[in-house]
Amino acid sequence: EGLEEDVGLRRAVALSAAGAGSSLAPKEAEVDLLVRSCGKMVLLHKLLPKLRSEGRRVLIFSQFTRMLDVLEDYLRANAWPVERIDGNTKSRDRQAAIDRFSTGTNEQCFVFLLSTRACG
Repeated sequence: EGLEEDVGLRRAVALSAAGAGSSLAPKEAEVDLLVRSCGKMVLLHKLLPKLRSEGRRVLIFSQFTRMLDVLEDYLRANAWPVERIDGNTKSRDRQAAIDRFSTGTNEQCFVFLLSTRACG
């Protein structure tokens, strides 16, 4: 619950900053605020474009689905193709996501988000 409140507060601050003469669009301001809020996000923000330019694809594992929510929002805001599997993903959808990631290019699926509890 604390993470949701924090993200909501950051979103509100980003939107108000964008409306107060910021040079960034609201979505860009939100991404910028999210990236600057955590050192690991700064590293990810720098690393992902480099990996994509090299034609690589990325797997990100997390035990926390809320963290996957934040990462998925960040990736979609940057228009990077993403697949996700967590405990709520149906088995036929899991296999389809795995197939898309396995057989596609990084233009079709660049990042795969996985919950470590999505086994079953």
